[in-house]
Amino acid sequence: RPPLLIAAMSSSSGDAKDMLYDDTAFELFAASLLAVALVPISVYRAVQAARRGKAGEESAREGGLCGCEGCRRKRKTEAGNAAWYRVVLRPANVVFILAWLLLLFLCYRVAISQSDRAAPFDPFEILSVSTFASAKEIQKAYYKLSLKYHPDKNPNNPAAAEAFVRVAKAYKSLTDEAAKENFRKYGNPDGYQGSTFGIALPRAVAENSRVVLLVYLVALVGVFPTLVALWWRAKGKKMPTEVLQDSYRMYRGYHMSAGRYKDLMTALACSPDLEYGTWTKAGGARNEQFWIPLEKALFKVHKLDLRTLKFPVAHLPYMRQNAVLVNAYVRRMEIPVEMQPALYEILRFTEMLTTAMTDVVATMEDPKEGVSKALTSLLISQSLCQALMDKEPTLLQIPHFTDAEVKYCTSRTNNVRTVAEFAALDADQRMSILRSFSPAQLADVAEFCRRFPNPVLDVEPPLVEEEENPAVHFGDTVTLRVRLTLERDAGSPSAPCISRFAPPKLERWWIILAEASMDAIMSVKRLVPSDASPSNPNEFNTSFRFPARLEGKHDLVVHAIPDCYLGLNRIKPLKLEVLPKAAPEAPARYFSSSSSSSSSSSSSSSSS
Repeated sequence: RPPLLIAAMSSSSGDAKDMLYDDTAFELFAASLLAVALVPISVYRAVQAARRGKAGEESAREGGLCGCEGCRRKRKTEAGNAAWYRVVLRPANVVFILAWLLLLFLCYRVAISQSDRAAPFDPFEILSVSTFASAKEIQKAYYKLSLKYHPDKNPNNPAAAEAFVRVAKAYKSLTDEAAKENFRKYGNPDGYQGSTFGIALPRAVAENSRVVLLVYLVALVGVFPTLVALWWRAKGKKMPTEVLQDSYRMYRGYHMSAGRYKDLMTALACSPDLEYGTWTKAGGARNEQFWIPLEKALFKVHKLDLRTLKFPVAHLPYMRQNAVLVNAYVRRMEIPVEMQPALYEILRFTEMLTTAMTDVVATMEDPKEGVSKALTSLLISQSLCQALMDKEPTLLQIPHFTDAEVKYCTSRTNNVRTVAEFAALDADQRMSILRSFSPAQLADVAEFCRRFPNPVLDVEPPLVEEEENPAVHFGDTVTLRVRLTLERDAGSPSAPCISRFAPPKLERWWIILAEASMDAIMSVKRLVPSDASPSNPNEFNTSFRFPARLEGKHDLVVHAIPDCYLGLNRIKPLKLEVLPKAAPEAPARYFSSSSSSSSSSSSSSSSS
């Protein structure tokens, strides 16, 4: 039956003015609309879940997850946050499940209504005789079935009484000439029943037509345009990276003013993207009793006065709170339990915001000092991943290390100043340095050293790819191939050891091509684990392509910077000489000039 306009048989006289509201047709129509939306959404969600599962399997296959105590505790916390009941109770999942329950309910209602519909009237089938049965056979079958279903023999049996009526009606349609003619013409012994048209809407619509019309008008004219306008307004405030435009403008202002480490850390804490998660959702002004004492402790222990920080002109309360949390976190101070959700929200946005902070540098009009500003932006990400200030010893990245262990490592006796130097020590040498560590702590240190990368940056000489020629001329398109190899004993960028960073984190690397004399960025590549070589998850191959627009000798430099480790930046300088534009090749000659002149002279003589 059509979804909106249906034809239904009626036992009435068939007045066209009597419009019927068919509940079943409405339920079928609503179920169809829900199915059209839910089936593709369900397929998409299933594919996404399969991809996430595959990514987890690849991570485990490429070296497994980190086994240190901090990473195990972090995964346990994430598993608790991702428990099935928490996942189910997310608003999007609740709406999705309710939609499926509604679809199943509508399908059940349609199935029940279809099963309740009476079967088509067929007197031959009712009497169990063939269409060519004689009058005697019909009469015999009628007597037999009427005795079987007679009400006197089946008291208190409505089904038998209904069957008796149907048998009598079937016998009449086959023996009475008028009934027989009606059945032949109209398919019913009672004659023409007529048809009426109905609307696929529930009967409640007819009973409350004015209310329904008013609700429809309000929804169509008021609610729907308002929702679209709100969605468009919220979408218009964000960049394609899902970072608010206000955050981009703020980062741009900080970079143009100075772009110092302390200022960019404040800029990240004041990002408008953090207002809802760290203030509105986390408790707002009620949390002042927890972070104000932390601010006083910062001043007392580390002599950090927030009044010396460069806040935006119109700074809001959440900005001061976040600045306290970030500065206390990178100084490894104890954060109150009540403020942990707000801190987690800041760390969860770290990668997205520091990426935006770095992207802003590449869009600035003045390219000078662009590399230094980009490196400072990435230093913010490194500091937050390791909960460490920029000028602190990089050895503090090792689990359970304190200033005492760093002092002992850097003494004249040991002279170990970097994580790579410490990781190169054998087990006995480490134990001699870390005598006070328990076996579990030593195991955590060993696990970190096995997974800590030693990046090796290789850059091939610039060339013109179409010609495979190292000579570069003005106007050529230059290709620069870069290979980054992460040497480590175990693990991969998919499973780094970053135990102090609470949210899940992958190891990402930035490759920056710059012009050395101006410290200007020429191009940027951001490498994620999926960009690794298929045969080696710790090897990345990429290339830069740029036009040679200026003749002369140029000093270029390639930077490789991780977003989660301190002290691992790698630099590779290289030379590029752009020669003057090559002269075009002379066109090929198929005849010599002498032959052409002789031919012209012969032709002139013949003409004369």
